[in-house]
Parts: sequence; C-alpha cells; structure tokens
Amino acid sequence: MSRDLSFNTTEVTLKFLANNVYQEMMEHRIAVVRPSPDDCSFYNKRLLNMIKDMLRGKYPNDDIKKEHLNYIDTLIEYMKIQDRSDIIQKEYAKQVSFSKYEQSSEDKPMLDISTIDINMLNVINEPKQPTLDNFVLTKKVVIKEVPDHPVIKNIDIKTESHKTKGIKQKTIKYVG
Repeated sequence: MSRDLSFNTTEVTLKFLANNVYQEMMEHRIAVVRPSPDDCSFYNKRLLNMIKDMLRGKYPNDDIKKEHLNYIDTLIEYMKIQDRSDIIQKEYAKQVSFSKYEQSSEDKPMLDISTIDINMLNVINEPKQPTLDNFVLTKKVVIKEVPDHPVIKNIDIKTESHKTKGIKQKTIKYVG
C-alpha cells in the first residue's frame, strides 16, 4: 500500500475544526430531538398517569423500566447531595463568625495631627545608617502546626423533613 505524501492529516483536521460549515454539520448530527412544548401539554395527563403507575411498579415494557429506574436513581442522588450540602452549610454557618473580620470604630487608631510635634516627624524620616542586614538576603522558615485533616461526617438525610423537602402541601377545601 502506498501512502500519498502530500496528504497532511494535521492540516485536514485543522480545516475541519476551523470551518463553521463542518461544525454545524456535526452539531446537527449530535442534536437530540426533544418533544415540543405542544406535545408536552397535549400528553401531560397521560404522562403523569404513566409516571404514577411506574412509581407503583407497573411498567409498560423493560426498556422504559430501565430508563425510568436510571432517572429515579439520578434524581435520588441529586437530592442526597442537596441535603448533605444544606446540612454542611448550616454547620459551617454556625462555626464561622464574620464579626471577627469586621473592625469596630473603637479599634481603629485615630491620628491627631495637631498633637504631633513637627520635630518628631523629622526624626522619624531621618535616613538610617546602612548595615549588613540591608545587603544580605535572609529567609525565615516558619514551621506551622499540622492542620487537622478533614473527617468524613456521617450525615443523616433520612429524616421526615428531608422526605417532603420542596413539596408544596395540598390545601383541603371544604364544600359546605
């Protein structure tokens, strides 16, 4: 088999990736057709009924059962992550106090220019005599304490409040 020496794969690859026509063609191939909003509103009641039946264990076929179980697993994992995140955020908010980062007006030193002696300012601004410390580079090594390593927390997300989190309560209307 003979190879054509004039064929440059790098050049062809760059042309393909740089050309918008090819990019649009590839995007159209990859695009998944989604149901239209009209279809969703038309089949709304049937979809809800079918989802309720699947939650009760009645599946129309094995393919739908497999996809529904994958969907439910993904939703449950998402909710678990949200619950853990909420619990950790609450604990963190209790531990962190922002008041220590804010200075009160009492802590800020006040500088009163009228009380400073002008001669004192001249003394402060006098040039210092050069010493060897100005020419020698020194490094200070600071040994810090070993920080506490993170600990895996056991977070209980199987509570009643997490079971109905984000669900609006139904109101009962009495006809009288």
